Amino acid sequence: MSPAPSVAPCLTPTAPPAHRPALILPEGRLDHLAQVPDPRDPREVCYRLATLLTIGVCALTSAGHNSLTAVAEWVRRCSPQELQRLGCPFNPLTGHYRVPDEGTLREV
Repeated sequence: MSPAPSVAPCLTPTAPPAHRPALILPEGRLDHLAQVPDPRDPREVCYRLATLLTIGVCALTSAGHNSLTAVAEWVRRCSPQELQRLGCPFNPLTGHYRVPDEGTLREV
C-alpha cells in the first residue's frame, strides 16, 4: 500500500513562474497609503492623498492628538526632514515644505 499524499504546505521558498514577475511590496507607510484611490478632482489637489493620510496616521498615533486641530498643529511642528518623509511638497521659491492646514485636513 502506498503512503497517503502529503497535504502539508511547502515551507521552502519557490521561485515565481517565469511568465509572471515577482510581487514587490511597498516598504513605507507612505507607499502603502499611495495605493488608496483618490476621488478628488485632480485640478483642485494641492497635497497628495497619501501625504494627508500619512500625516493623519502619524499624528493620531501620537499621544493627545485626537482632533484635526491637533493634527494640524502636530504637522506644523515637524522638521523639514520629517515633512520630506511625509511627502509634503517643496516650494523652491521660499525654500520650505508646504504644510496642510486644518481646513485641508478637514475637507479630506
